[in-house]
Amino acid sequence: MDERGDFNRNGGLTLVPMPGFEKQAEAVKTKVEEIGRREGKRRTFVDIVIPEFGERVTHAPYLRLGKDHIGGHDVVVIGGGPGNWTDLGQLNLLLAYIKGRRAVRIATILGCFPLARSDKDIGELEFAMPNYVVGQMLAATGGKLDRIVSTDLHADQIVMSAPMGFITPISLTRRVMAEAADWIAVRYPSSKVVLAFTDAGGIKRAKPSITRVEKDKFNGQSLPIVQGTKTRESSQKSQLDGLTGALSSVENAVVLMVDDEFTTGKTSNDTAEALTKDHGAKAIVVAVTHGPFSGNVVELLLDGGRFIDHIFSTDTIPFYNRPNLEPLFDRNLLTVVPWTDDMGWICFQHHGDESIRIVR
Repeated sequence: MDERGDFNRNGGLTLVPMPGFEKQAEAVKTKVEEIGRREGKRRTFVDIVIPEFGERVTHAPYLRLGKDHIGGHDVVVIGGGPGNWTDLGQLNLLLAYIKGRRAVRIATILGCFPLARSDKDIGELEFAMPNYVVGQMLAATGGKLDRIVSTDLHADQIVMSAPMGFITPISLTRRVMAEAADWIAVRYPSSKVVLAFTDAGGIKRAKPSITRVEKDKFNGQSLPIVQGTKTRESSQKSQLDGLTGALSSVENAVVLMVDDEFTTGKTSNDTAEALTKDHGAKAIVVAVTHGPFSGNVVELLLDGGRFIDHIFSTDTIPFYNRPNLEPLFDRNLLTVVPWTDDMGWICFQHHGDESIRIVR
Protein backbone atom coordinates (compact mmCIF):
# COMPACT_ATOMS: atom_id res chain seq x y z
CA MET A 1 0.00 0.00 0.00
CA ASP A 2 1.40 3.39 -1.04
CA GLU A 3 0.69 5.96 1.67
CA ARG A 4 -0.47 8.33 -1.06
CA GLY A 5 -2.97 6.03 -2.76
CA ASP A 6 -4.41 2.61 -3.34
CA PHE A 7 -2.45 -0.58 -3.86
CA ASN A 8 -1.26 -1.26 -7.41
CA ARG A 9 0.73 -4.37 -8.25
CA ASN A 10 2.72 -2.38 -10.81
CA GLY A 11 4.06 0.03 -8.19
CA GLY A 12 3.87 3.82 -8.39
CA LEU A 13 3.41 5.55 -11.75
CA THR A 14 6.31 7.59 -13.11
CA LEU A 15 6.48 9.56 -16.36
CA VAL A 16 9.84 10.11 -18.03
CA PRO A 17 9.65 12.60 -20.91
CA MET A 18 12.09 12.66 -23.77
CA PRO A 19 13.68 16.08 -24.44
CA GLY A 20 11.00 18.42 -25.77
CA PHE A 21 8.13 16.50 -24.15
CA GLU A 22 8.44 17.91 -20.62
CA LYS A 23 5.34 20.14 -20.83
CA GLN A 24 3.30 17.25 -22.16
CA ALA A 25 4.39 15.11 -19.20
CA GLU A 26 3.22 17.80 -16.76
CA ALA A 27 -0.17 17.99 -18.50
CA VAL A 28 -0.49 14.19 -18.50
CA LYS A 29 0.31 14.03 -14.77
CA THR A 30 -2.44 16.55 -14.07
CA LYS A 31 -4.92 14.58 -16.18
CA VAL A 32 -4.12 11.18 -14.65
CA GLU A 33 -4.53 12.49 -11.12
CA GLU A 34 -7.75 14.28 -12.12
CA ILE A 35 -9.21 11.05 -13.54
CA GLY A 36 -8.29 9.18 -10.37
CA ARG A 37 -10.05 11.75 -8.19
CA ARG A 38 -13.09 12.05 -10.43
CA GLU A 39 -13.78 8.36 -10.95
CA GLY A 40 -13.00 7.47 -7.38
CA LYS A 41 -12.15 3.87 -8.18
CA ARG A 42 -8.38 4.29 -8.16
CA ARG A 43 -6.49 7.19 -6.68
CA THR A 44 -3.39 7.62 -8.80
CA PHE A 45 -0.43 9.84 -7.99
CA VAL A 46 2.18 10.50 -10.63
CA ASP A 47 5.86 11.29 -10.41
CA ILE A 48 7.88 12.90 -13.20
CA VAL A 49 11.59 12.29 -13.67
CA ILE A 50 13.50 14.47 -16.15
CA PRO A 51 16.51 12.73 -17.72
CA GLU A 52 19.62 14.83 -18.31
CA PHE A 53 21.24 14.21 -21.69
CA GLY A 54 24.52 15.82 -22.71
CA GLU A 55 27.84 15.49 -24.49
CA ARG A 56 31.31 15.43 -23.03
CA VAL A 57 34.09 17.52 -24.49
CA THR A 58 34.88 14.61 -26.81
CA HIS A 59 31.24 14.68 -28.03
CA ALA A 60 30.64 11.31 -26.38
CA PRO A 61 27.02 11.27 -25.15
CA TYR A 62 26.00 10.75 -21.54
CA LEU A 63 22.76 10.39 -19.58
CA ARG A 64 22.15 11.15 -15.92
CA LEU A 65 19.19 9.36 -14.38
CA GLY A 66 18.96 8.26 -10.76
CA LYS A 67 16.89 5.55 -9.15
CA ASP A 68 14.42 7.86 -7.38
CA HIS A 69 10.86 7.19 -8.60
CA ILE A 70 12.25 4.65 -11.13
CA GLY A 71 13.16 1.62 -9.03
CA GLY A 72 10.04 -0.34 -8.16
CA HIS A 73 7.80 1.89 -10.30
CA ASP A 74 5.63 1.52 -13.37
CA VAL A 75 7.51 3.78 -15.79
CA VAL A 76 6.08 5.33 -18.94
CA VAL A 77 8.40 7.10 -21.38
CA ILE A 78 6.71 9.90 -23.34
CA GLY A 79 8.26 10.80 -26.68
CA GLY A 80 8.11 10.11 -30.38
CA GLY A 81 8.77 11.91 -33.62
CA PRO A 82 9.87 10.95 -37.09
CA GLY A 83 13.04 9.51 -35.57
CA ASN A 84 16.33 11.30 -36.24
CA TRP A 85 19.70 10.01 -35.10
CA THR A 86 19.55 11.90 -31.80
CA ASP A 87 15.98 10.83 -30.98
CA LEU A 88 16.70 7.15 -31.58
CA GLY A 89 19.96 7.18 -29.64
CA GLN A 90 18.48 9.04 -26.68
CA LEU A 91 15.43 6.79 -26.56
CA ASN A 92 17.42 3.57 -26.44
CA LEU A 93 19.93 4.89 -23.90
CA LEU A 94 17.06 6.10 -21.71
CA LEU A 95 15.29 2.74 -21.88
CA ALA A 96 18.51 0.96 -20.92
CA TYR A 97 18.95 3.24 -17.91
CA ILE A 98 15.36 2.73 -16.76
CA LYS A 99 15.82 -1.03 -16.96
CA GLY A 100 19.12 -0.72 -15.10
CA ARG A 101 17.44 1.33 -12.36
CA ARG A 102 15.06 -1.61 -11.75
CA ALA A 103 11.72 -0.32 -12.94
CA VAL A 104 8.94 -2.84 -12.31
CA ARG A 105 7.47 -2.30 -15.77
CA ILE A 106 8.41 -0.12 -18.75
CA ALA A 107 6.14 1.23 -21.47
CA THR A 108 6.47 3.95 -24.07
CA ILE A 109 3.94 6.37 -25.50
CA LEU A 110 5.44 7.38 -28.83
CA GLY A 111 2.80 9.63 -30.36
CA CYS A 112 4.53 9.47 -33.72
CA PHE A 113 6.18 6.09 -34.27
CA PRO A 114 9.89 6.53 -35.20
CA LEU A 115 10.72 5.75 -38.85
CA ALA A 116 7.08 4.83 -39.48
CA ARG A 117 7.21 6.02 -43.10
CA SER A 118 9.95 3.45 -43.78
CA ASP A 119 7.33 0.74 -43.44
CA LYS A 120 8.45 -1.32 -46.44
CA ASP A 121 11.57 -2.02 -48.49
CA ILE A 122 12.20 0.67 -51.08
CA GLY A 123 14.10 -0.44 -54.16
CA GLU A 124 17.47 -2.10 -53.66
CA LEU A 125 18.89 0.30 -51.08
CA GLU A 126 16.38 0.80 -48.24
CA PHE A 127 14.98 -1.80 -45.84
CA ALA A 128 11.76 -1.48 -43.84
CA MET A 129 12.72 -0.03 -40.44
CA PRO A 130 9.93 -0.57 -37.83
CA ASN A 131 11.15 -4.07 -36.93
CA TYR A 132 14.62 -2.65 -36.29
CA VAL A 133 13.19 0.14 -34.10
CA VAL A 134 11.26 -2.36 -31.98
CA GLY A 135 14.24 -4.71 -31.78
CA GLN A 136 16.51 -1.94 -30.52
CA MET A 137 13.99 -0.92 -27.85
CA LEU A 138 13.60 -4.51 -26.66
CA ALA A 139 17.36 -4.99 -26.61
CA ALA A 140 17.84 -1.78 -24.61
CA THR A 141 15.46 -3.05 -21.91
CA GLY A 142 16.64 -6.64 -21.91
CA GLY A 143 13.16 -7.63 -23.05
CA LYS A 144 11.54 -5.80 -20.13
CA LEU A 145 9.67 -3.32 -22.34
CA ASP A 146 5.99 -4.11 -21.87
CA ARG A 147 4.21 -2.03 -24.50
CA ILE A 148 4.54 0.63 -27.19
CA VAL A 149 1.55 2.92 -27.60
CA SER A 150 1.47 4.98 -30.80
CA THR A 151 -1.09 6.90 -32.83
CA ASP A 152 -2.26 6.66 -36.43
CA LEU A 153 0.47 4.39 -37.72
CA HIS A 154 1.48 5.07 -41.31
CA ALA A 155 0.75 1.45 -42.24
CA ASP A 156 -1.03 -1.45 -40.57
CA GLN A 157 1.95 -3.74 -41.03
CA ILE A 158 3.92 -1.77 -38.42
CA VAL A 159 1.95 -3.63 -35.74
CA MET A 160 3.37 -6.88 -37.12
CA SER A 161 6.95 -5.68 -36.54
CA ALA A 162 6.58 -6.64 -32.87
CA PRO A 163 5.22 -9.55 -30.81
CA MET A 164 1.44 -9.97 -30.64
CA GLY A 165 -0.24 -7.17 -28.70
CA PHE A 166 3.04 -5.35 -28.13
CA ILE A 167 2.26 -2.26 -30.21
CA THR A 168 -1.06 -0.68 -29.25
CA PRO A 169 -2.29 1.61 -32.05
CA ILE A 170 -4.54 4.53 -31.15
CA SER A 171 -6.37 6.74 -33.66
CA LEU A 172 -6.64 10.51 -33.20
CA THR A 173 -8.09 11.07 -36.66
CA ARG A 174 -11.62 11.55 -35.32
CA ARG A 175 -10.35 14.08 -32.79
CA VAL A 176 -8.62 16.30 -35.34
CA MET A 177 -11.36 15.92 -37.98
CA ALA A 178 -13.99 17.00 -35.45
CA GLU A 179 -12.00 20.13 -34.54
CA ALA A 180 -11.64 21.02 -38.21
CA ALA A 181 -15.36 20.42 -38.82
CA ASP A 182 -16.28 22.84 -36.01
CA TRP A 183 -13.94 25.46 -37.48
CA ILE A 184 -15.50 25.04 -40.94
CA ALA A 185 -19.03 25.36 -39.51
CA VAL A 186 -18.15 28.74 -37.97
CA ARG A 187 -16.23 30.21 -40.90
CA TYR A 188 -18.17 28.69 -43.78
CA PRO A 189 -21.72 28.22 -42.45
CA SER A 190 -24.08 26.26 -44.65
CA SER A 191 -21.26 25.35 -47.07
CA LYS A 192 -21.12 21.82 -48.42
CA VAL A 193 -18.12 19.80 -47.26
CA VAL A 194 -16.15 17.26 -49.26
CA LEU A 195 -13.54 14.91 -47.79
CA ALA A 196 -10.22 14.39 -49.59
CA PHE A 197 -7.49 11.81 -49.04
CA THR A 198 -4.12 11.55 -50.73
CA ASP A 199 -4.50 7.79 -51.29
CA ALA A 200 -6.84 4.82 -50.83
CA GLY A 201 -4.94 3.64 -47.75
CA GLY A 202 -5.83 6.85 -45.95
CA ILE A 203 -9.54 6.31 -46.59
CA LYS A 204 -9.36 2.75 -45.26
CA ARG A 205 -7.54 3.80 -42.07
CA ALA A 206 -9.90 6.72 -41.44
CA LYS A 207 -13.18 4.91 -42.17
CA PRO A 208 -14.29 4.52 -38.51
CA SER A 209 -13.44 8.17 -37.87
CA ILE A 210 -15.33 9.31 -40.97
CA THR A 211 -18.47 7.49 -39.82
CA ARG A 212 -18.26 8.98 -36.33
CA VAL A 213 -17.62 12.55 -37.56
CA GLU A 214 -20.45 12.33 -40.08
CA LYS A 215 -22.76 11.30 -37.24
CA ASP A 216 -21.54 13.88 -34.70
CA LYS A 217 -20.91 16.89 -36.95
CA PHE A 218 -23.00 16.42 -40.11
CA ASN A 219 -26.24 14.88 -38.79
CA GLY A 220 -25.33 11.48 -40.19
CA GLN A 221 -24.96 12.81 -43.73
CA SER A 222 -22.49 10.86 -45.89
CA LEU A 223 -19.86 13.25 -47.18
CA PRO A 224 -18.56 12.98 -50.76
CA ILE A 225 -14.98 11.69 -50.94
CA VAL A 226 -12.19 12.58 -53.34
CA GLN A 227 -9.10 10.40 -53.54
CA GLY A 228 -5.66 11.27 -54.79
CA THR A 229 -3.35 8.90 -56.60
CA LYS A 230 0.33 9.39 -56.04
CA THR A 231 3.69 7.84 -56.78
CA ARG A 232 6.02 7.39 -53.82
CA GLU A 233 9.62 7.53 -54.99
CA SER A 234 11.06 7.02 -51.50
CA SER A 235 10.05 7.35 -47.84
CA GLN A 236 10.76 11.07 -48.19
CA LYS A 237 9.41 11.93 -51.63
CA SER A 238 6.12 11.44 -53.47
CA GLN A 239 4.14 13.21 -56.16
CA LEU A 240 0.47 13.62 -57.01
CA ASP A 241 -0.56 11.82 -60.20
CA GLY A 242 -4.25 12.66 -60.25
CA LEU A 243 -7.61 12.76 -58.47
CA THR A 244 -10.60 10.43 -58.56
CA GLY A 245 -13.92 10.13 -56.75
CA ALA A 246 -16.68 12.69 -56.22
CA LEU A 247 -14.97 15.48 -58.14
CA SER A 248 -18.28 16.91 -59.33
CA SER A 249 -19.09 17.75 -55.68
CA VAL A 250 -15.99 19.91 -55.18
CA GLU A 251 -17.33 23.00 -56.99
CA ASN A 252 -17.86 25.77 -54.38
CA ALA A 253 -17.31 23.29 -51.51
CA VAL A 254 -15.01 23.40 -48.52
CA VAL A 255 -12.65 20.45 -48.85
CA LEU A 256 -11.48 18.78 -45.65
CA MET A 257 -8.26 17.01 -46.57
CA VAL A 258 -7.33 14.24 -44.09
CA ASP A 259 -3.91 12.62 -43.75
CA ASP A 260 -1.75 10.99 -41.10
CA GLU A 261 1.23 13.34 -41.54
CA PHE A 262 2.14 16.79 -42.82
CA THR A 263 5.87 16.98 -43.56
CA THR A 264 7.02 19.26 -46.37
CA GLY A 265 3.45 20.01 -47.42
CA LYS A 266 4.18 19.64 -51.12
CA THR A 267 1.78 16.78 -51.87
CA SER A 268 -1.00 18.38 -49.82
CA ASN A 269 -0.50 21.76 -51.49
CA ASP A 270 -0.38 20.16 -54.96
CA THR A 271 -3.66 18.39 -54.18
CA ALA A 272 -5.16 21.62 -52.87
CA GLU A 273 -4.07 23.44 -56.04
CA ALA A 274 -5.72 20.85 -58.28
CA LEU A 275 -8.94 20.92 -56.24
CA THR A 276 -9.03 24.72 -56.36
CA LYS A 277 -7.92 25.45 -59.91
CA ASP A 278 -9.39 22.48 -61.74
CA HIS A 279 -12.49 21.72 -59.68
CA GLY A 280 -13.52 25.02 -58.07
CA ALA A 281 -13.08 24.33 -54.34
CA LYS A 282 -14.02 27.30 -52.15
CA ALA A 283 -11.45 26.53 -49.43
CA ILE A 284 -9.05 23.76 -48.40
CA VAL A 285 -8.72 22.75 -44.75
CA VAL A 286 -6.16 20.09 -43.77
CA ALA A 287 -6.52 17.78 -40.75
CA VAL A 288 -3.51 15.64 -39.79
CA THR A 289 -2.40 13.63 -36.78
CA HIS A 290 1.36 14.16 -37.03
CA GLY A 291 2.96 17.49 -37.86
CA PRO A 292 6.71 17.23 -38.53
CA PHE A 293 6.49 20.43 -40.64
CA SER A 294 9.94 19.89 -42.09
CA GLY A 295 12.06 21.30 -44.91
CA ASN A 296 10.75 24.50 -46.50
CA VAL A 297 7.20 24.03 -45.22
CA VAL A 298 7.01 27.48 -43.62
CA GLU A 299 8.10 29.21 -46.81
CA LEU A 300 5.62 27.12 -48.80
CA LEU A 301 2.70 28.00 -46.54
CA LEU A 302 3.55 31.70 -46.42
CA ASP A 303 4.10 31.92 -50.17
CA GLY A 304 1.57 33.34 -52.60
CA GLY A 305 1.39 29.89 -54.21
CA ARG A 306 -0.25 28.40 -51.11
CA PHE A 307 -3.64 26.78 -51.74
CA ILE A 308 -4.22 25.54 -48.17
CA ASP A 309 -6.39 27.83 -46.04
CA HIS A 310 -5.84 26.26 -42.63
CA ILE A 311 -4.18 23.24 -41.00
CA PHE A 312 -5.22 21.30 -37.90
CA SER A 313 -2.62 19.04 -36.32
CA THR A 314 -2.32 17.21 -33.03
CA ASP A 315 0.83 17.70 -30.97
CA THR A 316 2.12 14.13 -31.10
CA ILE A 317 5.24 16.05 -32.16
CA PRO A 318 5.17 19.07 -29.79
CA PHE A 319 4.99 22.57 -31.26
CA TYR A 320 5.92 24.70 -28.25
CA ASN A 321 9.66 24.16 -28.74
CA ARG A 322 9.77 24.90 -32.50
CA PRO A 323 10.12 28.68 -32.86
CA ASN A 324 10.62 28.37 -36.63
CA LEU A 325 6.90 27.60 -36.90
CA GLU A 326 5.78 30.77 -35.11
CA PRO A 327 4.97 32.56 -38.42
CA LEU A 328 2.27 29.93 -39.08
CA PHE A 329 0.58 30.78 -35.79
CA ASP A 330 1.06 34.51 -36.34
CA ARG A 331 -0.74 34.22 -39.68
CA ASN A 332 -3.46 32.01 -38.17
CA LEU A 333 -2.68 29.17 -40.55
CA LEU A 334 -2.19 26.43 -37.95
CA THR A 335 -4.30 25.18 -35.04
CA VAL A 336 -2.91 22.62 -32.60
CA VAL A 337 -5.26 19.95 -31.23
CA PRO A 338 -3.65 18.73 -27.97
CA TRP A 339 -3.75 15.03 -27.21
CA THR A 340 -2.58 15.29 -23.59
CA ASP A 341 -6.06 14.39 -22.28
CA ASP A 342 -5.89 11.20 -24.34
CA MET A 343 -2.41 10.43 -23.02
CA GLY A 344 -3.64 10.95 -19.47
CA TRP A 345 -6.46 8.48 -19.97
CA ILE A 346 -4.08 6.00 -21.65
CA CYS A 347 -1.61 6.20 -18.74
CA PHE A 348 -4.41 5.81 -16.18
CA GLN A 349 -5.82 2.74 -17.92
CA HIS A 350 -2.40 1.22 -18.60
CA HIS A 351 -1.34 1.60 -14.96
CA GLY A 352 -4.48 -0.25 -13.90
CA ASP A 353 -4.08 -3.00 -16.54
CA GLU A 354 -7.27 -1.92 -18.33
CA SER A 355 -8.01 -1.50 -22.04
CA ILE A 356 -6.59 1.54 -23.83
CA ARG A 357 -7.32 0.70 -27.45
CA ILE A 358 -10.12 3.23 -27.91
CA VAL A 359 -9.64 6.83 -26.82
CA ARG A 360 -12.68 8.49 -25.32
